[in-house]
Amino acid sequence: LIRRQRQMCIRDRSHNGEAYNNTCANNKACIDAYTSTGISIFNNTDTGSTEAGIFIKSGSTNITVFDNKMTSSYIGVRFVETNQSTIRNNTIISSSISAIYFDTSFYNNITQNTITDTGTASIYFKTTSSFNKIFNNTILGSDTYGVVLETDSNSNRIYSNNISDTNGTSAQFHIEIRTGCNNNEIYNNYFGYSANQYAQDLGTNNTWKITKTLGTNIIGGPYLGGNYWANYDGLDSNRDGIGDTQYALYLDSNYDYLPLVPYYPHEGFNISKCDEINNSGIYTLID
Repeated sequence: LIRRQRQMCIRDRSHNGEAYNNTCANNKACIDAYTSTGISIFNNTDTGSTEAGIFIKSGSTNITVFDNKMTSSYIGVRFVETNQSTIRNNTIISSSISAIYFDTSFYNNITQNTITDTGTASIYFKTTSSFNKIFNNTILGSDTYGVVLETDSNSNRIYSNNISDTNGTSAQFHIEIRTGCNNNEIYNNYFGYSANQYAQDLGTNNTWKITKTLGTNIIGGPYLGGNYWANYDGLDSNRDGIGDTQYALYLDSNYDYLPLVPYYPHEGFNISKCDEINNSGIYTLID
């Protein structure tokens, strides 16, 4: 069921198997699994695959892709018609098109991956990929987009990611939600520096926050709410770590109504009494 061939390092159509500790270079794909269930793919190293480093397709379910490293592949990990699977803790560097690419894939988790220097879109949902979760990933240095949702990709959750330095010559957005993508939820992300715009939302009923909830957010503040935007310039008059005014996405295409800001709980309180301090030591100012 597993064989080596000229254009594919490993090809697999099986159940409850493993593919690990392989090193591939300049293949069509390093690992290609189709119509498979319960496979674990881990500790593989791929360089220069012309189709995808790891390609899962054709009705596969319960696939776990973790602890792999892919460099200079056309696509790092590609899911087509793959459901209820996980892409976790992979390092994906310098993919030409996309680090992680979904097409018609549902109920998957993308988490704890480190993605750098992608040519087009670091995470790209191409067609009808819904009910997926993208969380706790680090996405740095995308040339054009950090995350793109396209063509009826609905009801996905994107949260607790660090997306920064989208700064290539074609830089567009950290996140772009395109027409026909609806009911997606985006919150508690760190959107660092972008050379162009930060986000655009052309879908319907997408939300860029959750209800203000007590809990440590992505920049250490005391409440969960919206997202941190490096170019937000609003105030936080009550010092709760939530901006006083909404953050407008590109061309006012949508709004983050609870933008996160740095939390300074003791900044700006009034001093009612002053005393001279003559001895060295640690002193606490009480509000």
